Amino acid sequence: MTNPPISRKKSLKAGLIFLAMALILNGIGVIFLIQDLSTLKEEPAAGNILSSKVDTDRFDDKWRHRPSIHYQYKINGCMYYGSRIRGSKIPTPLMTAQRLVHKYPPGKAVDVYYDPQNPDSAILIRGIGFGPIVFLFFPFFCLLSASGALRNA
Repeated sequence: MTNPPISRKKSLKAGLIFLAMALILNGIGVIFLIQDLSTLKEEPAAGNILSSKVDTDRFDDKWRHRPSIHYQYKINGCMYYGSRIRGSKIPTPLMTAQRLVHKYPPGKAVDVYYDPQNPDSAILIRGIGFGPIVFLFFPFFCLLSASGALRNA
């Protein structure tokens, strides 16, 4: 027994949904990529880690884990404090959060990267992370699904 063919209308609707998903995810990826790329112009400053732990909370019946790392750094004799880790704020899996906390224990001397135009704004890790890349390339699978569905419409 064969399955009945999917109607052209349903196929078109599915294709448009996959296309919209691809565009939205790609747009999010571009935003995260721009945030991460903007960190490349930031200058290094000597700093040290004040505290480091994994924060866990519940959101939509799911557990979320975020590394919480606080640091201080000095520029031209002025002490600054920060807690941003990367340019983009993409949630991290528990293992990644634990790895970051382990990598940056309290008391560790680190380079902190600050914005020369706004020394109060700093990050611990500059450059492009894995998150923006996922958001940029995952939509291609949605586009493949969309093209298959639209081809059948």
